[in-house]
Amino acid sequence: LIMALLSLSVMGAGTGVFLETPQEPTPCDELPVEVYETLLSEGFFDTYDIFVNIIPYIQHGDFNGDGTLDVALQVVNKLSRKRGIVFVHTNDLSNYVIGAGKNFYNLGDNFSWHKQWRKDSQALKKDKAIQSAEALIIDAPDFSKNLIFFDGLHYRLEALNTHEYSVSMPVYGQGISQLVLRISGLIPL
Repeated sequence: LIMALLSLSVMGAGTGVFLETPQEPTPCDELPVEVYETLLSEGFFDTYDIFVNIIPYIQHGDFNGDGTLDVALQVVNKLSRKRGIVFVHTNDLSNYVIGAGKNFYNLGDNFSWHKQWRKDSQALKKDKAIQSAEALIIDAPDFSKNLIFFDGLHYRLEALNTHEYSVSMPVYGQGISQLVLRISGLIPL
């Protein structure tokens, strides 16, 4: 019996069929190959892990307004465990980390409060950023909504007035009571 198991192990190891278990997809599987290879070669993954506890943990959008899809990815600093976001521009493969141990305006250096995010192309006032650029809106139930956008050199922050924002655009995750008040006319649409 031992010889039979040993010979099966050797045969399986040679073919790669018997002993290998299917690999679970990793967060890096969703990154464009050139983005992953650049981050890997720059040692990015020596300092940061991908944070997958927010769905989606990756956003694709034209964040620098050059006509190509860029990547925004949730990350956590391996040493401090502080959370943040990295933006990678696919035209030149430059990356910009906000949070995750790096201070970003009044949001600080840890985005652990951050619960939701989405790409947005309507809330961004085009006099502050590149005309065709898209932005990210990040928020949490106890914090105001914030718009993060690229001005051509750096990522910037703009706090959104929740009332103005909810009047002019859909707000995902809006409470039922606020929705009922809007429908009944007690809060303007």
